[in-house]
Amino acid sequence: MTLPALPLLIYLSGIAALAMWMVVVRRRIRVAIVISIVGVIIWHFLAAAWRTFKMAADGHGAATVAVTLLAIWIVASIYSLIRVPVTTPGWRRMVVNPGGASLATIMATALAWWGFAWFATVHPVPPQTQAAVAAGFGILVFFEALYRSGRVVTTFHTVTRPIPERIRIALIADIHVGQRFDRSTTRERVERILREDPDLVMISGDFLTELIPRARWQPALAPLADLADAVPVYAVQGNHDLYASHHLVPFLEQIGVTVVEGLVVRTMVGDQDVEIGGVPFTYRPREKREHLEQLHWQGAPVQIALIHDPSAWTPTLLPERSLALAGHLHGGQVGLTIGPIHLSLIRPLGMRDFGWYHRDNRDLYVTRGAGFYGFPFRLGIPNEVAIIDVQPGAS
Repeated sequence: MTLPALPLLIYLSGIAALAMWMVVVRRRIRVAIVISIVGVIIWHFLAAAWRTFKMAADGHGAATVAVTLLAIWIVASIYSLIRVPVTTPGWRRMVVNPGGASLATIMATALAWWGFAWFATVHPVPPQTQAAVAAGFGILVFFEALYRSGRVVTTFHTVTRPIPERIRIALIADIHVGQRFDRSTTRERVERILREDPDLVMISGDFLTELIPRARWQPALAPLADLADAVPVYAVQGNHDLYASHHLVPFLEQIGVTVVEGLVVRTMVGDQDVEIGGVPFTYRPREKREHLEQLHWQGAPVQIALIHDPSAWTPTLLPERSLALAGHLHGGQVGLTIGPIHLSLIRPLGMRDFGWYHRDNRDLYVTRGAGFYGFPFRLGIPNEVAIIDVQPGAS
């Protein structure tokens, strides 16, 4: 495939500049290597998308369209990976979200083109028609990614336990403040939660994004203090928080958020006892089980296990009728959620990426997350704040 020289030069210059920045400024040689490898892979998608747009436009203005998409993607990639802070929602809307949506367009267009190429071996389709449909599909994906990335939904759920009065729990996870989510984003999540008047708030990890300095993430998380002033807030850390754990935990405690990792704390909601146990994050399966085994439950009517990674949920190591809450997987981030139907790229792998799971008289709810990590787009799966009502009744 012959590729125009100008876009190739732009691409190589962007990757080289990014790699050099990582090596010289951050001394992160491995990161630079990974970025370069990923860039080469993405280039193949870009080449296919380029050819598709060129054929769809029949040569008129195709170069301009392709160069623009490429430039947006490179700017967004560099912007993302060097962790420049998002200062205003307007900046995020104008630069970062369109950059992520452009990447989604490139990937979708290339995949559609390759799919049509295979289909054409069985049922011949004019190349111009193939290109037009694939390009149209890519453009639709652009607007879907742009819309879905900024959308937050509030979902409502009910479980029953032997208690006299309702207890309302708000659950969020994966805020990921940093290069895309700022103070205004956190405040929006806080206001959304407070409108539902919860009795307890649970945050199941990933407050941060790696490499974000403390001077940036502390102001971005500061609105959580307003939440903690209004309602008890309990939290555990996620995998993306561990690099700053020694600063994050004291900061959260200072603003009123109780970090319960490795502990079971007892609190009162009205006249009702509630126990909340926190499971520290680890990648090691054996340690996941050990963390669960080390929690000492006292037998309160409502027992909540706060977990970041849903794969750590081992029902037999938790009390009967316990309620576990988790996040981590963002609902798969790419897929489709319509009512009770949820499909994602990772669900076929057996991952608990979203929804309710019931086993051995225990319950787990996995939220889709209140933010996202990686390239700034979601497809078909919105950000979520979950409201769970624990109602009186037989569980």
